[in-house]
Amino acid sequence: MFGFGEGPGKQSRTVLDFGPPRPVFGDETAPAAPDESLQGVAKVEAWAGYEIVLERFNNRRAAYAAAMRTYREWHGAHPTIPLKLSMPVVDAKEAVERDPQRISLSRS
Repeated sequence: MFGFGEGPGKQSRTVLDFGPPRPVFGDETAPAAPDESLQGVAKVEAWAGYEIVLERFNNRRAAYAAAMRTYREWHGAHPTIPLKLSMPVVDAKEAVERDPQRISLSRS
């Protein structure tokens, strides 16, 4: 399936590491605050719902920021892409299966 074989000369494979993909946050904006004209229970419910949505938004924004830091650090440290790595066949197969967008087998 992956071109991995057993026998002499097949103990290691060269893989290409393209690094982490550029994260995408999308065009999502922060949720709007509830209408100030609401009264009583409706106001409490609206604010409670808003806080939940705002927390989820902030969590996604923090995850995006962390992914972008990782992306910039990796690509800053490795300006020549892709990296050619030689690894044991078993590890190479696992790397390709785990992250096929980032790791691929070298044709050479």
